[in-house]
Amino acid sequence: EEPLQRPKKELSTTKKDRVNHCLTICENIVAQSLRNSPEFQKLLGIAMELFLLCSEDAESDVRMVADECLNKVIK
Repeated sequence: EEPLQRPKKELSTTKKDRVNHCLTICENIVAQSLRNSPEFQKLLGIAMELFLLCSEDAESDVRMVADECLNKVIK
């Protein structure tokens, strides 16, 4: 008997998804409640890494939002 083959999940995200992810992460990382968390430094590092990664995206809209998020978090 052959096992049933499931189609692989599509791992790529749309431009809209990437923009929304950046905005959601940005909104949460600047929230005062998160700044008091013992995990804040780790989460900030991950967020900055993601914004830098997205700032090299093929889509200009994603790059622009990532740049805005970087500026907002740094300020």
